[in-house]
Amino acid sequence: MQADSEFFPDGKRIVFASDRSGETEIWVANADGSDALQLTSFRALETGTPHWSPDGRWIAFDSRPRGRSGVFVIGALGR
Repeated sequence: MQADSEFFPDGKRIVFASDRSGETEIWVANADGSDALQLTSFRALETGTPHWSPDGRWIAFDSRPRGRSGVFVIGALGR
């Protein structure tokens, strides 16, 4: 499990921040790590602290694209 991660309440999915693509981005995967999907492409110095919405449709996280801090929301399916 990544340090910056959160399991969905049913325990079947996880959202996490990882630099596996070369930059720290937000990813989702099955709880066992399979079917990982990169959700963001900010290429920012700091992206992390992802959290599920109560219904599991959205993920909120923070990032600093172009040096400006913000809180962002993205669909859990990457749309």
